This record gives sequence, structure tokens and C-alpha cells, in this order.
Amino acid sequence: SQFRVGALKFPNHFRVDAGDFFGVGGEQDSLKSAFMVEAMDKLGYDVVPLGEREFNFGQAFLLDCLKKTRIEVVSSNLFYADTKKPFVKPYVIRKVGPVRVAFFGLLGKDSKIRTLASERALEVKDPVETAKALIPELRRKADVIVLLSHLGLTDGQRLTLEAPGIDVMVFGHQVGLFREITKTNGVINTRGGDRGQYLPNVHLVVEDGKIASYDGDVVTLDDKVPADPEM
Repeated sequence: SQFRVGALKFPNHFRVDAGDFFGVGGEQDSLKSAFMVEAMDKLGYDVVPLGEREFNFGQAFLLDCLKKTRIEVVSSNLFYADTKKPFVKPYVIRKVGPVRVAFFGLLGKDSKIRTLASERALEVKDPVETAKALIPELRRKADVIVLLSHLGLTDGQRLTLEAPGIDVMVFGHQVGLFREITKTNGVINTRGGDRGQYLPNVHLVVEDGKIASYDGDVVTLDDKVPADPEM
């Protein structure tokens, strides 16, 4: 998904994902997954959350792939079980001129995180309680709060009721597509399908630190979009 903030004369967009961009398992999928991260870097992705599939080849493989890129990785409710320290950054804040945009990511409580025998165990904390605790902090630091949700559709919509304050939610985890930008429980929603076939665009107009209006569309990446020779 891609977000534009205002109609400014400098770069004013963010490219994001909702997790599960790794393959299922096996050497062939590990090669594809490493290539996918490299491709996402070339495409200019800014922020991604972690889904459970990102752990299919081990924590070291995941972190090694991502440290070679400019992509920022967030997961707000994923912690080391022993030290209770976060596995990656819980959130990042990016600026577009005077506008501050906070991105955070949540995993579903029932996420099955694969852990190799040599690795430290990980713990997924309750996403609703995490959001309730984190949103006030993000609201103090940012004008716009974006959740990169790896909760699934029903849990994500329930979270917006129980943890108000999110401005935009990008749905992941379950395959599905919203063919237009929608708004539910006061939260702007987008759900981008799978296999990179669609590109949802959300355009936000921010005035005096608040979203004054929004629009957007969903671009179908069909044969009308020419292939990129380098990719």
C-alpha cells in the first residue's frame, strides 16, 4: 500500500506492507524470500511489520535479510520471552514536512512463531492491550497513526473499537482485497490482496495536525503496467 500526505513539493509518500512476505519453507523458498526483500528495497518500501511467515527460516536469516535494506521493521507486541525486550522496534515515526506519521505493527495473539532449537523463544503479547497502552504515546508524538495489522479482518476491526485512536489501518494476515478505500469505526482501511497484484493508494490531507480529508484508489497491476527489465 502507498500513502500520500498532502500535495507537497517534496517526497510525500510512504510505501508499506502488512507482513507475510516470506515463503513457507525449504531452500527454494528461502532464496525467494531473500530476493523478495531485496526487491521490496528496490521498490522503495519504507516500513513493514512482521508476520509469522517471516520466521520460517529462523531469526538470524530474517534479521540478516532486512539489515541489508533501508526498510524499517516494526512489531509492537513481539518480545523475547526471557528478557521481555522487543524483538524489533515497536514503532517508527517518519516526517513529511511538518507532518509526523507513526507506523506500528501488531501480530495476532494466536500467531504461531516458528523458533529454531538454537534460538531464544519469542512471546506475542495481547494486541488489544498493547494498542491501548501504545496509542496515547504515539498520539503525543505524531499527527497520524497508521497500524500495519497482521491480525486478520475480524480481529483488526474489533481492535479499532477497543483501542480507539488509530487513523489508518492496513490489513494483512488473511488473503483479501478491498477494491476501494473504506472507513470503519472511524478508521481508514485498505486491504491489498496478495501476490502483488494490486496497489492501494491512500491520500491524506492533514491540516493543523489532524486529517482534514482523505481519498484514494486501488490500482490493478495488470498487463497495462509495463514490466520492469531490471526487476
